[in-house]
Amino acid sequence: MCVRVCRIVSVWDLTTAHHLYNLTDCRDVTCVHVADEGRLLLTGSEDHRVRIWDLETPPIPQTTKILGGSVRTVSISPCGGYCAVGGEGGTVVVCELDTLKVVQRLEEEGHSGSVNHIVVLRDARTVVTAADGGLLRLWDGEEGKCLQVFSASGGAAATCVAVSHDGTLIMSGDQ
Repeated sequence: MCVRVCRIVSVWDLTTAHHLYNLTDCRDVTCVHVADEGRLLLTGSEDHRVRIWDLETPPIPQTTKILGGSVRTVSISPCGGYCAVGGEGGTVVVCELDTLKVVQRLEEEGHSGSVNHIVVLRDARTVVTAADGGLLRLWDGEEGKCLQVFSASGGAAATCVAVSHDGTLIMSGDQ
């Protein structure tokens, strides 16, 4: 998958290096995430929308306006039932993957700046966010509560976050 802030998402076959197709019903794509089984693709964009693409029948996505601002990051839970979406203004929501229905807003002690990266852990309940201001937050995605706040690098924007496979380590990058 190749993406930049653009109006298309290009899909490539890694084994052959051949371009397969473009997904073109996009508006200024800012982020992508592929479900573990490889069938569903989630994209976020500047037009405040999240799109779900079935890569087996790619032309027409399901699309929903979820945030009041630009979508900066999307993540699909490893079990595939939920996704988390983050964006401008510190907004973070958890949605059912198949309908994009919002089931929880993560607002308590939320981020004040843009949410730059989000990860849903293997338990499909815990969410980690990285945001402007250098803060990482660990959330209970079902209850909508902030469980812990980590300060990264003295206030620089936390731009990305990853969690070890066993869920015991959080790594972050910053500007």
